[in-house]
Amino acid sequence: MISPVTVKAESQGRKWLQPEGAQEIARTDWAAFCEWFTKNFGGIATSLETHEGPNSQSAECLDRPLQSLRLRQLENGVEALTFTVEGKPRKIVLDVTGPQSMSLHANSSGWPTRLAIRYDEGEVIAHFTGGLDPSTATTANSWGE
Repeated sequence: MISPVTVKAESQGRKWLQPEGAQEIARTDWAAFCEWFTKNFGGIATSLETHEGPNSQSAECLDRPLQSLRLRQLENGVEALTFTVEGKPRKIVLDVTGPQSMSLHANSSGWPTRLAIRYDEGEVIAHFTGGLDPSTATTANSWGE
């Protein structure tokens, strides 16, 4: 049986990717959006940066393949949007705790270029800097079926 989140994600995917613009993702759609984005753009080269306050900015990773974007409850009960990207020697996990809003930006072709997540202390921006990493794709057999 297909979950209601999966059905919602598939039906709204095109709505979230508006060419040459920003699309605010409704809070009620976050779980479906994360599932849809991971399914369709898992492996995309991603750079993550955080902005806290007027003069504080840091890079968390540069051009690493995205493994997943998830909405989850942390052990302490706080809601978080969690980015997981491939890293060397281990994966990089960035929890954005207490997210307040999320917007997806796309280029004229409808390809995602940036995902901005705002929270109390600042903002996390994921820049999608390249194509999909073919090594992260999986198939049922060697013929790609």
